[in-house]
Amino acid sequence: MVHIIRNAVDHGIEEPETRIKEGKNEIGTIYLRAYNNNKNVYIEVQDDGKGIDSEEIRKKVIDKGFIEPSVLNNMDKKQILNLIFLPGFSTAKKITEVSGRGVGMDIVRSNINKINGIVDIDSEVNKGTKMTIQLPLTLAVSRGLLVKSVEENYIIPIDNIIETVKIPKDNVYEFNNKHFAHLRGEIIGIEWLSKFLLIDRLENNTSKAEELNIVTITNGVEKLGLVVDKLLNEQEFVIKALSDSLGEIPGISGSTLLGDGKVVLILNSGDIIKMARM
Repeated sequence: MVHIIRNAVDHGIEEPETRIKEGKNEIGTIYLRAYNNNKNVYIEVQDDGKGIDSEEIRKKVIDKGFIEPSVLNNMDKKQILNLIFLPGFSTAKKITEVSGRGVGMDIVRSNINKINGIVDIDSEVNKGTKMTIQLPLTLAVSRGLLVKSVEENYIIPIDNIIETVKIPKDNVYEFNNKHFAHLRGEIIGIEWLSKFLLIDRLENNTSKAEELNIVTITNGVEKLGLVVDKLLNEQEFVIKALSDSLGEIPGISGSTLLGDGKVVLILNSGDIIKMARM
């Protein structure tokens, strides 16, 4: 990651004078994004610099004798861009302290491949370059709150939790089949985790409790108070993607193995908030 960002700064972003001539803001921008999709984590490093000229790569490859010209003629732009990952390849005019100090992109690809990842490049001259790293979701280590609902444990990722509180059951009001509570100066929706997991029972201890354990979760925009039986403890976890059939279950993003050998499901807060709207 450091090498890719250094390259974007040193080789991608032009001098202010050059950027102005190209009609760009004199200050370059580098975007760093991370997100997960299905069974993978994606990390993107994108700059709005000069981009990579595929013709320059073609000439460099021929000069260095890496590939025969006849072979290059059958390559499309994407394949030519990926030649920057060849050992010993570089378009840099000189080695600097900012970027690689002589370290090639082949080392970057090699290290990503060692952890079963993939690196992809997309670039357009005078528009910029985007490097995308795809990693298996099983490599993502996160922290979460372990909670219990109807005798089963679940993990809620810490990134989606605003706070945990206990409130009297009498402070929860029902309107139009929805539950609400006044919390921290605002009214938020309240729902039972057991309802979303379809494990709600009349004999559920939560329904008898005079005081409710609330985990306030968010999707970045909306909030929801999630009622659970018990708040246990924080856990570090490595997420394991579910099989294709189980992976379609709303409200569940994966599973993990606890230190005691028990398998627990990891909750998807975004899905749960969406389900609460229905």
